Amino acid sequence: MERHIHLHCIVPGGAFTFDGEQFKPCSHRDWLFPVKALSKVFRGNYLERLECAHAAGELKSPPGVHFAALRKALREHDWVVYAKPPFGGPQQIIDYLGRYTHRIAISNHRILTVADGKVTFTWKDYKDGAKSKEMTLDAHEFIRRFILHILPPRFTRFRHDGLLACGHRASKLNRVKALLGLARVTTNKEREPYDVLLQRLSGKDIHVCPFCGGRLRRHQDLAPTIGPSRGQDPPLMHEAA
Repeated sequence: MERHIHLHCIVPGGAFTFDGEQFKPCSHRDWLFPVKALSKVFRGNYLERLECAHAAGELKSPPGVHFAALRKALREHDWVVYAKPPFGGPQQIIDYLGRYTHRIAISNHRILTVADGKVTFTWKDYKDGAKSKEMTLDAHEFIRRFILHILPPRFTRFRHDGLLACGHRASKLNRVKALLGLARVTTNKEREPYDVLLQRLSGKDIHVCPFCGGRLRRHQDLAPTIGPSRGQDPPLMHEAA
């Protein structure tokens, strides 16, 4: 497995008019952008970024290759942006991304053994009918593949822009729904208690000790406090006499 940087994006099938008085849906129900036009726009944007990087000295041509000739050759070819309808529909895509984006590189239940400097785990071979198979790797190679899934510094896993930007998400979505004659977004929905949520998702009652089976008792509630500013030492704690 090599590094394969990629993005998963969910794009609304419409947008506000400039005056904000209408929400114009995509003119075609089955696709957002024409693939051939999208390919040309992608090629133009990509080559423009290459030219800027070359002009800034951030990009160097291979030995014996002039950048102008390379740029001309790239422009003369048709670029292909691959697009196809989602399997099962948009809802299945959203459900898949909801699970995909919140998991780590490999789940614990897939790791079978860790012994003698080697790691054995299960994987699915989609070229062989999605059969479950086992693979054993040297520990260093396993760690290398795992680290490929760690984001570089200052990168965030999720970004929300446009209608879903956190600062005005509810108001924008309510505006869209009002223009389309749909139900409003409610923000005062009572949250599910954390212990009930965890038990529903994991099937485990956090109030039961996993070792002795006894029920945990609430002893004291600690009020939230504001910690010391960065660079300051925490306040001294004195033992009671």
